[in-house]
Amino acid sequence: MRRYFLFVILLTCVTVVGAEERVTDFNKWNGTKVKISQPQAARINQIIVDVKFPPQHELLTDVTPKPHLRLYNSAGKQLAAFDLTGPSQKFKFKRQIKSDKLFAELTLFYCKTGDQGLCLMKNVLFEVSLDKKLPQQDLTLNFEVKDEY
Repeated sequence: MRRYFLFVILLTCVTVVGAEERVTDFNKWNGTKVKISQPQAARINQIIVDVKFPPQHELLTDVTPKPHLRLYNSAGKQLAAFDLTGPSQKFKFKRQIKSDKLFAELTLFYCKTGDQGLCLMKNVLFEVSLDKKLPQQDLTLNFEVKDEY
């Protein structure tokens, strides 16, 4: 089976290296931005990722780097990172986020099925407003990949 990879390597974010930690600048981030309008609980039980692909497309998991989810606080400090092994997954994340926002960066590699399927990369950044008064709950990140050929 032949697959043609069309990965355009983009600088998805700019990382500033300080004396003690790495900080991501989301103002210089390249990709699709999704703002979740409803405030979510700052106490998160688990992260649920649900990605829908166009018909005859699939998540490509045998590449380096792996498709992944990275979580950042409002200051751009990375809180957690998870590799994706499928389009729908749950990740345990029992934490209280102290900042007023959470950023979730989702990096996907996907291909059209078949002998000569074209493979693409998609970067998605979710911006989530947090409410410290809400009880602990799951955070669900839904995204639908459009057919971009």
